[in-house]
Amino acid sequence: ANAAAAAAAAAASAAADAAAGATPLVEGGAGISLAAALDGSLLELRASLREEMRAVQVELIRELEAQRHEVRSLIEAGREEVAALREENAALREENARLRAPPLAALGLQRWGAGQVT
Repeated sequence: ANAAAAAAAAAASAAADAAAGATPLVEGGAGISLAAALDGSLLELRASLREEMRAVQVELIRELEAQRHEVRSLIEAGREEVAALREENAALREENARLRAPPLAALGLQRWGAGQVT
């Protein structure tokens, strides 16, 4: 019964291949169609391409992660530099304000002793 079912399935497959225009090949004494041989090759090619695409994607992710880390480091260094410059600017503004203050003589004051003003 199983042999008859297998033979019927093989005959149906051969008939379908013939209807599709496939030409039978002989491999190891068993007839296989060109379409079946191409299907096997295409499946192998697809699997190979998937593996290669996955490897490329993983490599891209690694590179992007490295770039992200580098950019984050650069931004942090820039923030530290800006903070230092802001502190220096504040100190310079205070010094400028002190230096722009009117002289004591213009206010009618005189300096005497150790920093005492009259």
